[in-house]
Formats: sequence, C-alpha cells, structure tokens
Amino acid sequence: RRRHTRLQGDWSSDVCSSDLMEVDPATLAVRAPREIDAMVVTRPDLVDAAGWSWIARFTRDGGTTVLMPVPDLPNQAWMAEVERALGAPIRQRPVAEQGSFRLAARQPRSALLSLLGAETDALAEAVSMQRRWPMQATGTDAQPALTFEDGSPAMLVSRVRDGQGVVVSLAFAPEISVTDLPLKPRSEEHTSELQSPCNLVCRLLLEKKK
Repeated sequence: RRRHTRLQGDWSSDVCSSDLMEVDPATLAVRAPREIDAMVVTRPDLVDAAGWSWIARFTRDGGTTVLMPVPDLPNQAWMAEVERALGAPIRQRPVAEQGSFRLAARQPRSALLSLLGAETDALAEAVSMQRRWPMQATGTDAQPALTFEDGSPAMLVSRVRDGQGVVVSLAFAPEISVTDLPLKPRSEEHTSELQSPCNLVCRLLLEKKK
C-alpha cells in the first residue's frame, strides 16, 4: 500500500490501494506529512513560500507531485513556482483561456497512461472543456501525457532539476464547472485512470518502480 497526501479538494480513491491524508496547504511547512510517495495539490494558491520549499525538497527526494488549476481563481499566480521553486521545465499561463476545447483523437503513448494503451485515444476523444490554462515544456525533461486537438499539452510530466522526483501538471481542473471529464461513464475497464488524480498517481508510481 502507498501513502498519498491530498492538499485540499475532493477526489475519489475507490480503485487505488492507498492510504490517504488531507493536509491544509497553508500549514504544509509546519505540519508536513511524513512517509508519503505522492501528493495531489488541488489548492496550490494556498501554499506559501515555506510550503513550496517543502514541496521542492519532497519532489527532489523522489516524490511525485500533481498540480492542477483552481477552477474559479482569476489569476493562478502560483504557476510560476513550478519552474522557480520545483525546477520543472513547465511554464503555464496564469489566466484561463475561455472557449470549447477537446482532447485529441490520438494521444501520446506516455508511461503515465501506459496501462491504457490504445484505449487512451477512445477515452480521451469524447472529453471537452470550457476553460484551460495553456502550458508549454521549456525543456526536454517535460513530456506530454495528454494533448488537446491543437497539439498543445493538456498534461505534462517532468523530472525535476537536480532530483529524482516527478511533477505532473494539468492544463485544466478536473471539475464539473470546467470539463465534462468527471461525468464520463466508467464503461471501460481503465476509464477511471483519466478521471481520478489518485489513479493517475498510482499508475505513475508503478511505472517509476519498473
């Protein structure tokens, strides 16, 4: 069993063999979780400077950190910390782009979603969203795990500078107010891996062990 930390938010762990704990991101540096493999940061806007320093150390030491936009936050100023504090070559625009966006019909064959194989295309093709926070890889260590129809990354996975850990950044928030992804039926065996950050973390951790 693996131990994961959720920094605020709400997501299901029904198919993930994990022990979960919830931590207030505002007190992360004071009450830091121990003996964890991964964390999903759903409220990165509440992480202070000391908290980002702790996340940076955690990730450099081999931890997995998943970051996602806050759905209704006008300016995601925290996004600068992905490059500055964590040392991941990922640059993201802090203001959302409004419109109608769909995931590409053909997706990259990434380690993160390798279990899905060719099913990734079928599962992603029907997913749409009304807002996204565009991002780009600023180094070869960052690779797309999901892409939009226009070829831009919907999810980037990157090693961190001078460390062993991994950062996963999303260009959208997996919330009903942003995307219909949480509403998609789980008719396929692996659909839940696209719907739950917990399941994505489990998959990434298994890949790292190989």
